[in-house]
Amino acid sequence: MQVLKMILFILLVVLVVTFVLQNQWIIQERFSVRYFLYETVPISLSIILLITFSLGAFLCACCYIIKNNKLKRLLNQHKKKIKQMEKELVSLRNLPITEDQKRETPIQAG
Repeated sequence: MQVLKMILFILLVVLVVTFVLQNQWIIQERFSVRYFLYETVPISLSIILLITFSLGAFLCACCYIIKNNKLKRLLNQHKKKIKQMEKELVSLRNLPITEDQKRETPIQAG
């Protein structure tokens, strides 16, 4: 499995490098980003792509961390409940068995 992952990673790197080399003229062009009244100085498209990719990765990591913390909290709550229920089960197993007064069956009563 590790070999397959490594082959796929190398293939992906080769594809990205060839794409960049064939489209280098686009990446070297300079653009300015506008947002309402704010406008940046002209910067390379590669920098813009790098910033947006990094921002997306950061947002995904934040969402993952938040979700992971919620799941850990839920798991801890369930573990506590399981321990409580196991203690209750052990205490119920250790209770002596006592029978109530001799019960009459419907056949004996008649």
